[in-house]
Amino acid sequence: MNLISLPFLTGDFVLFLIFFLSAFFFIFIFGRVRLVLILFSIYLSFLILNIIPLKGFIIGLQSSDISILKSILFVGLTLIFFLILTRSLAAQSLKMRNEGNNFWGILLLSLTQVGLILTVILSFFPDNSRLVLGSVSQTVFLSDISLLTWIILPIIVIFWIGKK
Repeated sequence: MNLISLPFLTGDFVLFLIFFLSAFFFIFIFGRVRLVLILFSIYLSFLILNIIPLKGFIIGLQSSDISILKSILFVGLTLIFFLILTRSLAAQSLKMRNEGNNFWGILLLSLTQVGLILTVILSFFPDNSRLVLGSVSQTVFLSDISLLTWIILPIIVIFWIGKK
């Protein structure tokens, strides 16, 4: 039996596995302060990519190529903004206000952040290429309400962590 043909390796299972593994990776590599800076970087990148009319700049690309380009630009812009923010006064301000690390709060922030990243990247792709994902993944990551939810959830988590 081939590993790829196993029935439990559906689109939903693989996507949620990536979701949870990435969240734990974020916890151990970054910390609360850097997670907040990454979140700001994600918001800025998403905003810029939704304002810039890429189709007007790039002629002759298929919609799937534009989706891949937008995904690469999103990751690249997020990294650039993150590097800029880590050297800014905002990072210093957040470090001074660090009142300890709440593992569960940071885990929740990491989960909401990875959910936001997945939702943003998947939102760049056309509807016909999203059909490979299962119905649960489409509901959690691909609907318009899920995009709004994943945008708002990290902000709520940051306020919740700040109150603890």
